[in-house]
Amino acid sequence: MSCSLDLRQKVISYVGSGHSCVCAARIFWIGKSTLHRWILRKRENGNINPLPHGGGFPSKINAVDFKQYVADNPDKTLQEMGKFFGISPKRD
Repeated sequence: MSCSLDLRQKVISYVGSGHSCVCAARIFWIGKSTLHRWILRKRENGNINPLPHGGGFPSKINAVDFKQYVADNPDKTLQEMGKFFGISPKRD
């Protein structure tokens, strides 16, 4: 999960005001290498926005259909919703 732009800006500003990267990483609970990537990206293109999601598995159901179903059926259990959409939890 990516960090918010607000957090990124606060951390970059903190380091820019003279604090060390190690100190900033501890205070803001982020990895030093993450902070170094943000600083490098800021230097290279002036942008620290999160990059787009790199992949993963596509959703098995349409988000709009799911939201509408939940709005219309707020008392359904997850099992009932899964049955309606033809999906079930992964079992190992």
